Amino acid sequence: MKKQDFINQLKTELQGLPESEISDIIRDQEEMISDAIAAGRTEEQIVISFGDPKELARSLKAEIKIDKATGEKNLPQQVKGAFGALGALLVLAPFNLIFVLGPFCAVLGTLVAGWSVTVAMGVVSLVLMGAFFVKFIFVSAGLAAHLSTFFGFLGFIGLSVLFGFAMYYVTKFVFKMVLSYFKWNLNFIKSQA
Repeated sequence: MKKQDFINQLKTELQGLPESEISDIIRDQEEMISDAIAAGRTEEQIVISFGDPKELARSLKAEIKIDKATGEKNLPQQVKGAFGALGALLVLAPFNLIFVLGPFCAVLGTLVAGWSVTVAMGVVSLVLMGAFFVKFIFVSAGLAAHLSTFFGFLGFIGLSVLFGFAMYYVTKFVFKMVLSYFKWNLNFIKSQA
């Protein structure tokens, strides 16, 4: 395969990425090929050393998606980016169904459970607060009993809010670790190729 055939096929395989990123990648590949030719290698040797353009494009797409998700500061965008990176990694290597998808599902299940508990605590505390107001209006009890019940429920609401903040930061940390694992996995795949 000649240089231009390789570049054209790579450009085709990179479709779906922003045009500026495709241009940067193509420019880098052409520069590496030119440097290798200047060092005395033939176009065919260089193109063979790069491997299949389709595999190279998959690897580059995965790397770009992981880097983009890692750079996100907004948690929902980071989560969305992590799912995009997961898809790119699963396409890249079949064994990633075991080594990436399995652990990702386990981590995601744990996070969903934590968020479910957080939401349930919030809903229950609001329902109990509503029950308190009904009791306060219709049941006669001493002021101390009403106040202790009120502050107990208020404390439960505060606990659910604190748990929500904790889950937010835990989720942010976990997705940071997940993306680091994705990056390590991608580097491992590249080193095996």
